[in-house]
Amino acid sequence: MALYPVHFRQGKVDGVQAAGEIHDRLDIPVVYITAYPDNKTLQPAKTTEPYGYILKPFEERELHITIEMALYKHTMEKRLKENEAKYRELVENANSIILRWDTNGKITFCNEFANTFFGYGADDLLGKNVVGAITPERDSAGHDPTQMIRKITLDPEQYSAHENENLRKNGERVWVAWTNKAIRDKEGRIVEIVSVGNDVTATKRAEERLRQSEKQLRQSQKMEAIGRLAGGVAHDFNNLLMTISGYTELVLKRLDQQDPTRKYVKQIQKAGERAVSLTRQLLAFSRGQLLKTELDLNIRVNEIETMLRRLISEDIDFVVLIEPELKHIKANAGQIEQIMLNLAVNAADAMPNGGRFTIKTQNVINGEKDLMVIPGAPPGEFVCLSFEDTGSGMDKKTVDRIFDPFFTTKKKGTGLGLAIVYGIIKQHNGYITADSRPGKGSTFRIYLPAFSSKSADRTKVVIVSQKLRGNGEQILLVEDKKGVREVSTTVLRENGYGNKG
Repeated sequence: MALYPVHFRQGKVDGVQAAGEIHDRLDIPVVYITAYPDNKTLQPAKTTEPYGYILKPFEERELHITIEMALYKHTMEKRLKENEAKYRELVENANSIILRWDTNGKITFCNEFANTFFGYGADDLLGKNVVGAITPERDSAGHDPTQMIRKITLDPEQYSAHENENLRKNGERVWVAWTNKAIRDKEGRIVEIVSVGNDVTATKRAEERLRQSEKQLRQSQKMEAIGRLAGGVAHDFNNLLMTISGYTELVLKRLDQQDPTRKYVKQIQKAGERAVSLTRQLLAFSRGQLLKTELDLNIRVNEIETMLRRLISEDIDFVVLIEPELKHIKANAGQIEQIMLNLAVNAADAMPNGGRFTIKTQNVINGEKDLMVIPGAPPGEFVCLSFEDTGSGMDKKTVDRIFDPFFTTKKKGTGLGLAIVYGIIKQHNGYITADSRPGKGSTFRIYLPAFSSKSADRTKVVIVSQKLRGNGEQILLVEDKKGVREVSTTVLRENGYGNKG
């Protein structure tokens, strides 16, 4: 047995104090030998955590057994403390979130990594409920996680591994992959759950980006398929329309201006023109990026004015107001024409009993945020193309949805017209606003970024058309479609080409 010299403080030291010094300074187990086992003696002795008591007189065997038991117990406790220290060091230094929480969801333990990860101090999370502290009361999908926490406490084996959205102290949403293990009492009842988590936010975001990419790819493939279908159908469809339009023009030429049949033929003509417009809508909806060139909207409005007047009923007053020194834009001419046709047709449909339809162009400067003309748009110069009608108008609920695909207020509408307009404008980095009230008409304003080039010709292009007239000249007409070939042949002959008679 080793002997340890112990130097006590100056002054009188009793046995209990001496035992305390030995226990605290040398970590040696203490065994008391006493002849007076009363409370007055035992109570102070308890503070030194003795390993046993021997009453005088005692036998040598009793002393030997007591000492052996004290040494064994002390060795086991020392090993236990060492294991606990290693366990705590392992838990505290782990690069994973480690939590313990009771069956009510209250956190009873969290390691340093968990505190750092969620942005809390050393003991800030203790006693707080999992929901609200590290799990949002509503996730991004609007679900309440309380039921999930409840299910984990009832059947942790079923939820031994799961992922969910979590919340940092600063409000940031993160994703954590958890493994859960139940801690049970002697009767087998679950008293706590140990959860080990790892941050998978980057992985989830990468998966989300991949899903979005796949979604865009599928959408692109669908649009490509629609484009191929539309391109194939458009050729044959346009041939049919050409036949209809050609014969309609021939019939109109033969009818007297006062002939009541003319109005029926004109309805056929207008239906054909709308069919052409529908074909253009389908093509515009299925196209990807198109060539953009510098455009003067005043010229485009003037060029399309004749077509629009043919689309709009005669009882609608059609007004065009253009700004003389309008800035240019960079856009696709065909798509800009498509916008005008769509909005003009919508305006006409909103005024079945007549009214006033106005197209207006103007330069607009979008100022600082407190003076924004176009909410959400950056400061800069824009060209505004507005369409105003005095038709039936729309309520706010309808206005909020008019640009949604397949939403329509018409009985036979496709719901693609304004969705196409919105898509074209966004493709041109522009903006569109809609103002309307029931019975007060509607105003659509399209804002497109102004183009700064000064090389464009602002002079209106005047195209002089001459009436088709031949003098018996022979023309070789090659066309594989019989209907188109016949109507073209008829038109040419009636205008003086080919054999006379």
